[in-house]
Amino acid sequence: MKPSSSKTPPVTPTTQKDKKKTTFPTTCTNCLNVPSDKKNLQKCARCKAVWYCSRECQKQDWPVHKAECCDTPSQFGFIFKMILNINKDDILMHKLRLATAHQLRPFLTSPTRPDPATYVLNVSLVLCLRPCSEDDFTALRTRKDSIGPLLAKEMYGGLRFIDVVDTSDLEKYPMPPVAHERFLDRWRKHREFLDRQGKTDTYAVLLQFNYNSKSVYLTDMDLHPNDCHEARMMVYQSALDGTRQWRRPGNSILRLINADFARQEQEVKKLRCVMGDEDKQTIRDCALYAAE
Repeated sequence: MKPSSSKTPPVTPTTQKDKKKTTFPTTCTNCLNVPSDKKNLQKCARCKAVWYCSRECQKQDWPVHKAECCDTPSQFGFIFKMILNINKDDILMHKLRLATAHQLRPFLTSPTRPDPATYVLNVSLVLCLRPCSEDDFTALRTRKDSIGPLLAKEMYGGLRFIDVVDTSDLEKYPMPPVAHERFLDRWRKHREFLDRQGKTDTYAVLLQFNYNSKSVYLTDMDLHPNDCHEARMMVYQSALDGTRQWRRPGNSILRLINADFARQEQEVKKLRCVMGDEDKQTIRDCALYAAE
């Protein structure tokens, strides 16, 4: 899937190493290595939420992973495939970086912001399945009516971004010690990569895609204070173009991305998925922000 129809150019590589690929890599959950092009990562057959470069790495990680491994609904597979395709789309990933910069603008532009060389920035992109039918969406959001009949009704939904959340504060967003250590290892590798490029003033970011309160995918991203200016220009341009998304609550750039998704879903049915009960309950109960 190539969700974005914008003519915004993708990020231009600045070094010879960058020219190999501008998409963000997937690493082995156990050893954190990025395999070569000829050696693909294999995901856990049960939960499909973690990746391994070899059977040996899967065995080594099992004592840790077995506590969280579980069967996943069919919607999870749809979301996962969508994220993989998003990760291959340089233009869309660039927009997501600007959406992240737009959300974190107070942090990135603060004169007292922490040193990028030592600060571990962890960010979550919160996802949901939103009904393609506005009538279904209105029915789910109308809380005065019982949700029971709606759970029995077949509804199709499309992927939407709800919000960007800074989850760097471990007191507010704790994680198991083993998982935290792996996060740190991955962050250090990305930090070293940026340092080799001379990007010492750029933040190394660990970016998680979260769906139904579960981390579906983890990748790397870099953020620079200058990204805030480009993000602001994108919001201003949408206002000049007559787009009203920027005037509504939530992240304006995520709203623009969601609007592109909604348009494409009208033409490509494979971009839709049957919604599960948990998806419908999310629409009923949660603040949807950019997906409203």
